[in-house]
Amino acid sequence: MRLSNVMFILTRYFSSPKYQAEFMSGSIFCSSMSKFTEILPERGLHEAAGKGDKAAAWILKHKLSEGQRDVLEGVIADLDLDVTQLPEDLKKNSVSDIKARAVGYSYCNIVCFNKVEYKKIYDDRTFTIPMSESKVRAYDVYAPTDMTKDFGEYAVVILDMQAFIRRVGNAAEQQGWKYLAHSVDYHPLTFHGKRVKPIGGMATLVSDPLDLRLFEEDGRAVIRNYDAFDKWDKHRIEQEYRIALERNGRFTDPVRLEIGALSDIAVPVKAKDVGSAIDTLLVQGRICPSVEEPLGNISREQMRSDFYAMGDGKVNFAVMIGGIAEVED
Repeated sequence: MRLSNVMFILTRYFSSPKYQAEFMSGSIFCSSMSKFTEILPERGLHEAAGKGDKAAAWILKHKLSEGQRDVLEGVIADLDLDVTQLPEDLKKNSVSDIKARAVGYSYCNIVCFNKVEYKKIYDDRTFTIPMSESKVRAYDVYAPTDMTKDFGEYAVVILDMQAFIRRVGNAAEQQGWKYLAHSVDYHPLTFHGKRVKPIGGMATLVSDPLDLRLFEEDGRAVIRNYDAFDKWDKHRIEQEYRIALERNGRFTDPVRLEIGALSDIAVPVKAKDVGSAIDTLLVQGRICPSVEEPLGNISREQMRSDFYAMGDGKVNFAVMIGGIAEVED
């Protein structure tokens, strides 16, 4: 049997049919990365909302789900706990090394998708899903994970990723912005330099912005060439693909790109029907699966450098606290 390279199809999930319809109309909402990393005082908000505080209730209603939030977005360096001036009780309860998150990534806007990956076996028309290692017959494609809990009950299947990204890119360039589309790479947490899988606990910020160069110059920081396309492998199951925007300034507000109706290159479906919808669309020959390649008008290296400079080389320290750190083999 002859296998092709792994290919994928993009899907996007929504919490309401309104947002799904907006996307299909070509109104593309691009969140600020600062939204994904914000830490909310949820206990206090729930107490306030319970007492009739409408502002607190609104914040809780519009907050991101646990699966969407990631305090470690934008991490660019690791530091061992012992080289930082953290309180001893915090060190004692930590289950990861210190993660240095670049302040500059707060000025990056992103729009996120989830990939359905497969390998086509030509002689018996079977699709293999690498994530699950399951085989299903006769074009029955399996969506790699149930996204409804964290991402919503409504979805869109992108029929032609290349065409979609070209439209997004054209709209970004009309604004004078840089853009880059790429799959997300996933990385494990470390604890004293060893790969760990924290069980329980939570990620939290533990510092105001600091100049990373103070730690880099004397070798206390291990610099990672991470950027807007690198995430903690806790989120690997999402198999995320994203488009990042650089707006040439220190902006933390969300933006919309208007790219025209998408009915020719996208199909709205219920989230629970993503797998069967892709199955049918493949049989009909309506989907153009894609292979991995960077698409945009800027390189990852240049975009990384630009956002780091926007934050004046400053970082926030973040760490996992509570729970236990299970060392991975």
